Amino acid sequence: MTGIFLPGRSCSIKHGIAGMRSAGHLLCRKNMVRSKSRAAKNIADLLFLRMIYRLATTADIPEIMRVRFAVKENTLSRPGLVTDADCDEYINHRGKGWVCDVGNKIAGFAIADLQDHNIWALFVEPGFDGLGIGKRLHNDMLDWYFSQTNHTVWLSTSPGTKAEQFYRKAGWMQTGFTGSGEIRFEMTAAKWKGLP
Repeated sequence: MTGIFLPGRSCSIKHGIAGMRSAGHLLCRKNMVRSKSRAAKNIADLLFLRMIYRLATTADIPEIMRVRFAVKENTLSRPGLVTDADCDEYINHRGKGWVCDVGNKIAGFAIADLQDHNIWALFVEPGFDGLGIGKRLHNDMLDWYFSQTNHTVWLSTSPGTKAEQFYRKAGWMQTGFTGSGEIRFEMTAAKWKGLP
């Protein structure tokens, strides 16, 4: 297992793991020796708080929007296109949203839309990437989505981005391009559930 270890001691619950465990990382409280990614080390150095994955609420919208506007890829060409009211509509009426809360700060979020059968958003704040936050949010979101419907879900993302690679690795199938040149991906219920 990849992790961050204390000199001369193994990282175990007996020796006080900070409770931060994701994507194969164990983060201990004291002198960090090695890390899978610089982001993991930065987080470990600054925050020894648990990652809490939960449903998004209306109170989370300011933090969700902060993360959305902080990303470096798949940025909005016109930020005014996505409003707090839009976010509220998607998490409370059209579908559901999930957040990863780290010390009362949203580090990532995901929102699924049951009406149009698409993934409206999945973003992780820069600096929190490489910790498995996106993967966990993605999986929780799709587990919920396919517990509600067997309708194929779609999303789009810019070509040549980390997001494109993320979705390919997660098993999404490219089905073409949108009118704006983004790659369109789809996931079927059978594929997600591992059915033949």
